[in-house]
Amino acid sequence: MYQTLSDETVALRLQQGDHACLEELIRRYYPALKRYLYRVSGGDSALSEELAQETMLQLIKGLPSYDSGRPFRPWLYAIATNLLRNHFKRPEHRYQHDDDEAVERLPDEREPTPEHFSVAAETSRRLEAELQRLPIQQRQIIVLRYVEELPLVEIAQMLDLPLGTVKSRLRLGIDRLRSALEDER
Repeated sequence: MYQTLSDETVALRLQQGDHACLEELIRRYYPALKRYLYRVSGGDSALSEELAQETMLQLIKGLPSYDSGRPFRPWLYAIATNLLRNHFKRPEHRYQHDDDEAVERLPDEREPTPEHFSVAAETSRRLEAELQRLPIQQRQIIVLRYVEELPLVEIAQMLDLPLGTVKSRLRLGIDRLRSALEDER
């Protein structure tokens, strides 16, 4: 029933008391939020689960302030991003780079074909390891752009940054990844 409705319409209906719409928003966004938070947090499954749940709670709490005339997805991802930022600001949770062995244990979401398994697995590990070495500001933009496939304009809205800053951080991150991967050859 809700599948054909836009996110903004579903959110508006939820604001108006149609509580079944909450299930639809969770169905649409929970897995993607968890995946985003997992990658940006450095592969911490427990943290990504906790923050995805907290994002959904904040969605419910903040829904009265949501303006249905604005895009829903950037609003929701901004909540998740702010929760992640706040988490890393706390002294006991400051981000520390994982060692290479921990990065190698990250699950690969795509199943490579048997003939490409070793090459694909090695490339994936190297890329994931280098991604985790990037500053979080660059890493989150790369994940939002290339994993979540979001437009740069939406990313700028989510992160409350000028579009030029998003483009600059994306370019810097890509250049660093490219350079690090070329240095390993």
